[in-house]
Amino acid sequence: MDIGFIHIGMMKTATTYMQNTWLRDESYCLSHQGNIPFLLELRDCAKKSHFLNSPAKQIQLDMPYRQGQKIVISNEGFSTAFINEENYQDKIPEFIDFTSKRLSDLSKTTQNVLIVVREPIAWMRSVFVQSIKQGGKGTFQDFINQQNLFIRHSFDLEGIVMKYGRYFNNILVLPYELFREDENAFWDVISNEFDVPMISTKISDQINTSLSEERTYLLSELNGIANFLIETVDNASSYKNINEKKQLVSRFQNDSKWVFRRFMEHASEESISGLKEMLTGLEFPADYFDVDIPEELLVHIDNKFIQFLKGKIDNTILETYQKL
Repeated sequence: MDIGFIHIGMMKTATTYMQNTWLRDESYCLSHQGNIPFLLELRDCAKKSHFLNSPAKQIQLDMPYRQGQKIVISNEGFSTAFINEENYQDKIPEFIDFTSKRLSDLSKTTQNVLIVVREPIAWMRSVFVQSIKQGGKGTFQDFINQQNLFIRHSFDLEGIVMKYGRYFNNILVLPYELFREDENAFWDVISNEFDVPMISTKISDQINTSLSEERTYLLSELNGIANFLIETVDNASSYKNINEKKQLVSRFQNDSKWVFRRFMEHASEESISGLKEMLTGLEFPADYFDVDIPEELLVHIDNKFIQFLKGKIDNTILETYQKL
């Protein structure tokens, strides 16, 4: 089997769209769903600081391989981890180091790694919305303040490229903005740099459902209510049925965020109005997405991300990144 390249992120850079393109294009065979168990095991090892053993899970393909296809192994989780898990975010550099080592076996079949980057403020805003979709709560400013380590390590492109560069000598960095402005040019660069077929499949339907600012806020409020209920039940000393408590808290913690998220993605305006009435006339705060990014974080992004990108992406696009 012929691995064309490994795609490792960043988050929120049209990853789902690209994965669906590779999945549908006859020239490619995708591994995304097939590598999730492998990735989850890597994360679990990082949480426990178990870095000596190789993962038991193997990378699988999403579809049967056909002769002549190029395999793409894609997961934005290969370049960061632990969104909404503040207790583990200091382990992100170790996780990336460990992940690059575990993927190094693939360097025998490909030297190609793809990283897609994005303008920092737009990236942070988009990842904030993603954190809400994944059960987070609070404002954009809360996300910046509380998950500062996640943001810092995700923007340490210099460190990410250094770690992967120990095993892969052809790391291609492309801007998400090129994809938005000229999709054909984006695919053409990948085709030329990695010597893989030009994409022939085009997807017109929307892959990811986006949330409006108001729906993001309402989802955050629902997640906050769920977290309050979970913490209260979990800490209740009068609740003596320990096994039932653990099962109930675990199930609700996972299921509630998905029910709330799908509700916000698919509810009618009438249902949204009904929810707001139930929440005592809750109104969207005008400053919900306002943010004041700490100076030390801006300096870190400039040093580890923007300066590192000089000479690697188009200067016109890079200039838009510098307007922090």
